[in-house]
Amino acid sequence: SCDQRVGGRDVGVCEIAVTATSQNLPVVRDRVQLWLAELGWPTEAAADIVLAVNEAATNAVEHAYPGGGAGQLVEIEG
Repeated sequence: SCDQRVGGRDVGVCEIAVTATSQNLPVVRDRVQLWLAELGWPTEAAADIVLAVNEAATNAVEHAYPGGGAGQLVEIEG
C-alpha cells in the first residue's frame, strides 16, 4: 500500500509486493508515480524516482530469479 501517514508517524510510506514477473512492472511504476504525485513531488524528480525503482524491479525480475520468478515476490518499501 502507498499512503501518507501523519500524526507522529512517517509521512509518505510506500510498500509494494508483486509477483516477480515482467507483467507486474507497469503496476509498480504506476503505483510509485501515483504515490509521488499525491505527495506533491515535482514531475521531473518523480520521473527520476520512478525510473530508478523500475530499473531496480526489472533487475530483480531478470536476475534474481533466473528461469522465472513465478511465485516469488519483489518487495519495494520506501
